[in-house]
Amino acid sequence: MPIFALPSLMYFKTKKINLMKSTLVCSLRCAAFLSVALVFNGCKQVKEMISFNLPLQTVDVKFTLPPLEEGQAEAADLDVYLNVDSLIKEEASNMSAENIRSVKIQSMVLTVENFTTEDHFGALTSCSAGLASELKPDFINVAELTNNPETYATSLSLPVKADTELKDYFASKKFTYRVTATSRRATTTTLNCKATIKLKAEIGL
Repeated sequence: MPIFALPSLMYFKTKKINLMKSTLVCSLRCAAFLSVALVFNGCKQVKEMISFNLPLQTVDVKFTLPPLEEGQAEAADLDVYLNVDSLIKEEASNMSAENIRSVKIQSMVLTVENFTTEDHFGALTSCSAGLASELKPDFINVAELTNNPETYATSLSLPVKADTELKDYFASKKFTYRVTATSRRATTTTLNCKATIKLKAEIGL
């Protein structure tokens, strides 16, 4: 091989070695990035696995509606005591009320016990329900029935605000539901009623 060709050959080998080094560094960086991404996603998946839905106890609360004048709106407050923290610990001892991700209302049904042929839920044009707690005293609307038909009825299923987030209210142990009814005509009976409320909580890390 001619002597003048050696420098070119050495240059070619040096360039090839540098290229191999660059490729190796790039591969190591990519591997490190992928490792971090996998660890992050793995932790996220584990967190998602450590979660569960908690069907909160069905709440039955009694209240009364006094005789109403035509068009009169009457509100009744229903106090409820519920230790959500204890309910969560029964399912997972390492979790508490601080692990509540979401609480939403599932259903609300009103029933009347001492109805008459004239005084029953058909005497109401509308009915709504709000929720407040010790830590959040301002009522939020959770269920509402409008344009209630004038037909004989001893129970009412109120359409609930199923997408309304209520978790901030459940840091308390005392809650108040407020049922507001509006009459379409005068009534003469004090109605003894009951509200049955179902909630669902999602608990997780």
